[in-house]
Amino acid sequence: MKRFITYQKERFPIIQNGILISIFTYCAVSFSHWLRGASNPIDGIQFAAIAFITFTFFFLVRIIDEFKDYEEDCKNRPHLPVQRGVVKLKELGILGAVLFGLQLSVLMIFLKPLWWIYMLVWGYFIIMSKEFFVKEWLTKNQIFYVGSHMVIVPLVDLLASSSDWLLNTGEAPKHLWILLLISYANGLVLEIGRKIKAPENEESNSYTGKLGISKSIGLLQLFLIITLIIGFVAVYFAQFHWVIVTPLLLMATIVLISSTSFKKKPSVKGSKKVEIVTGLWTLFLYLSLGLGGLITNWIGQ
Repeated sequence: MKRFITYQKERFPIIQNGILISIFTYCAVSFSHWLRGASNPIDGIQFAAIAFITFTFFFLVRIIDEFKDYEEDCKNRPHLPVQRGVVKLKELGILGAVLFGLQLSVLMIFLKPLWWIYMLVWGYFIIMSKEFFVKEWLTKNQIFYVGSHMVIVPLVDLLASSSDWLLNTGEAPKHLWILLLISYANGLVLEIGRKIKAPENEESNSYTGKLGISKSIGLLQLFLIITLIIGFVAVYFAQFHWVIVTPLLLMATIVLISSTSFKKKPSVKGSKKVEIVTGLWTLFLYLSLGLGGLITNWIGQ
């Protein structure tokens, strides 16, 4: 247990990721619920089931990546827990098999109609883990590499939202696509934000290492602004009260200031701050869209 605690702390913080993924899932279900004009409360059991599936899916992605990237990590990142011998690949494999079995059981017991979307998500991830059979080309074309891998996030969003619309109406709400677009764009913000490094703790897979500090911060800020604009469109389509955009503007400003500050004066503390504020931005984004209907009803349109 001590070794597992060390592993999850470094590679997949359960509490931190659990909160973020639960909010991500709630946003998907709640936004779909609001778009289709539902008045009944969200089913608690179905939500718990889909939250478990989304959380375990992202955890399984982490475990599978440990196998996929093992040789590269041994060469370039020997400080990681698997490479240090904190946990063994065999142990992670057993854990992954147990989690997958539990995930599949929950799906078939509580959310069986979602099976085809579930298979779509796993099918895409399996092909993605094989680098679409063009690993060498993708490695040389970083934009396509990140862009193709980030598709998995809106696919999981589609799965999560389907626990609302597929089980209740059988068809997706008219403007659900905007939520999928947001999750894709914001996935890029989160991905870049967590791989912004100062020169003294640079890593081979960081964006600052591959593109330089200036270009990396520029990309982060560009995708942040794109996500913010799409968020405004989502608020408009869902007919949320205008006050919903206030926390989004506030957090976007904080990310812009923090990232600009890091660009001017790179430091380990500054890179950690960028990672934290992009994570908080993500929380605010999904909370705002997830709670938008409740806030709008409370304030009045």
